[in-house]
Amino acid sequence: MGNEKMDLNELHIAKLTQLNAMLDDGFPVPRAYIEMAGEVKSGVILGYIEHLCQPETPINAVVQPLSPHPFRIIDEDGNYWTYRRDDWWWDELCLTARQAKRCLKILSEKDLIKIRKMSASEIMNVVMRKGPQHLTDPFSKVKTCNWCHCETYVLHEHHYPILARDNGAKTIGICANCHSEYHFLKTVKLLRINIEVKR
Repeated sequence: MGNEKMDLNELHIAKLTQLNAMLDDGFPVPRAYIEMAGEVKSGVILGYIEHLCQPETPINAVVQPLSPHPFRIIDEDGNYWTYRRDDWWWDELCLTARQAKRCLKILSEKDLIKIRKMSASEIMNVVMRKGPQHLTDPFSKVKTCNWCHCETYVLHEHHYPILARDNGAKTIGICANCHSEYHFLKTVKLLRINIEVKR
């Protein structure tokens, strides 16, 4: 039991060391963010969201190798959004899912950030980013996914752009991976800062 606790403490210290390195390497948190948020954790998340949503910020330079989830999208109005699940914040800012959820609620209630779900077309665009895989089949029973263009033996008939539960009638053939990823991405939150702060 003691060794497991020590390993967890060592992991936490390693994460904090990575976070400190990231803070020293171009991820400043303006004091104004902490004051607006009313607490340090929410202020750090606010600064992090703002940093990730800057057009001039190369995503990989910001969060790699600290985070395995360097994700963002651009909406129709040209706004950058970062997308996250509550359980991803530990890898990036050493916050548990519960802590992150609480901080996001605080920031949203103060109208400091916007939170929304991904649209069907945004999810499709994210899923389609992955490269195609190819199968070698002498019997030519291979089908091609309409989204990622991988070759597969089985295609799922997926209701798109309107889900079946919402009375959607149109379907497309996509592979099992794209189908699973689509429904997984329905669970993430899109986040965007809603203020401008002078540094």
